[in-house]
Amino acid sequence: MSELINIIAVPIATGMMGIILYKLKHMDAQRDKAREESAKDRNDRATQIKANSEGVKVILRYMITRYHDEAIINGYVTTQELRDWTATVSAYEALGGNEILERYEEDISHLPIRDDLGPRDPYKAILKKMKEGEEQ
Repeated sequence: MSELINIIAVPIATGMMGIILYKLKHMDAQRDKAREESAKDRNDRATQIKANSEGVKVILRYMITRYHDEAIINGYVTTQELRDWTATVSAYEALGGNEILERYEEDISHLPIRDDLGPRDPYKAILKKMKEGEEQ
């Protein structure tokens, strides 16, 4: 009887070990694939974040240039415009931008603060004059 059990048990145990090894190898392959996909996803996300940051930096650079030019055309800044300027510059610097700031900051710092005049968009005035000139 014990010989019969050995005859039956050994092949069953061997078969079970084969199945277990197959499953383990399959699990290893799945884990490796998941790691590769995870690394690719991280790289894709990092690339997307960098692209977004660069895009935001371009927009902030435009805003800084626009704020600067408006202030120079007007010949003054308001307290609110100065706050907006400072917040925009801080965000731009946090993203690593700095190539235009030194000269612009010097220009802005020399302008008087005139809250009594209020903000004015010189570009709208220029466009209005151009449009009036076309209509005549």
